[in-house]
Amino acid sequence: MSSPWEPQRDGREGQDTPANFATPGETPAASPTPPPSEPYSSNPYGPSPYALEPYSDPYAADRAYQQQQNPYAQQPYAQDPYTAYPSAPYTPYPQGPYTPASYGSYPSGPQVSGLAVAALVCGILGFFTAGVASIAAVICGHLAWRETSSGQNTGHGMTIAGLVLGYIPIVGWILFWLFFIVVGVSSI
Repeated sequence: MSSPWEPQRDGREGQDTPANFATPGETPAASPTPPPSEPYSSNPYGPSPYALEPYSDPYAADRAYQQQQNPYAQQPYAQDPYTAYPSAPYTPYPQGPYTPASYGSYPSGPQVSGLAVAALVCGILGFFTAGVASIAAVICGHLAWRETSSGQNTGHGMTIAGLVLGYIPIVGWILFWLFFIVVGVSSI
């Protein structure tokens, strides 16, 4: 037997079912009271005057004001928004005497010397080509020295680096062959 405050059991193990209280011999009827709702679901002060209704248009007041100011204004979305806009011939804006590049840009200075870049690249490649590219690095470096030192082009640092990297393998090969010539002559 269960207490009157405990829900009645329907025979399923471990599950309670609420039952309507009925006197013995009486069949339970549907409850006239609605089921209890969430305790904080309703606002005791009524609806908020600032709350938007679901799917309401927040700009409706602005459009109504604009319609009052100009009653002949075209309503937005007067046509079906899924259809294409009426086609009109394309007329580009007229070009004035000033183009975007003619004002607001800085004057360009002298360009980087291509010979300086070639000297640097050949100087680096000289270490991997057994000094063959070093000859081109020295030639390009001396030609670039004339351009970059006069201010005609920029890239004087690359010219110096190309010359140094070009002379290192050449000097190395010269020392290598001199060593073998000296050793070979002294052994005779």
